[in-house]
Amino acid sequence: MIQTLALGVILLAAIWLALVGLVMAFAPQRAVRALAAMGSTRAIHFGEHIARATVGIALVLRAGQSSVPLLFTITGWFLLASS
Repeated sequence: MIQTLALGVILLAAIWLALVGLVMAFAPQRAVRALAAMGSTRAIHFGEHIARATVGIALVLRAGQSSVPLLFTITGWFLLASS
C-alpha cells in the first residue's frame, strides 16, 4: 500500500515537472509570472515545502524498488533536507 502510494506521488511529480517544462518552453512569460508568485504568500511558500518533502519521502521509500536506488535515495534526502 505504502509503496503504491509512493509510486503514485512520484508519477504525479514527474507529470507536474513535464507540464511545467512545457509551459516554460512554450509560454515563458507565463512561467516567469507563476514563478514570481511562488513565494508571494506563506500558504504558497509552505505548500511548496510540503509538496517537496512529500516527493522526497516517496523517493526514499521507493528507492529499493527502483533500478537506480542510490539516485532515488540521494535525491529524496536532498528534497527532504531542502524543504
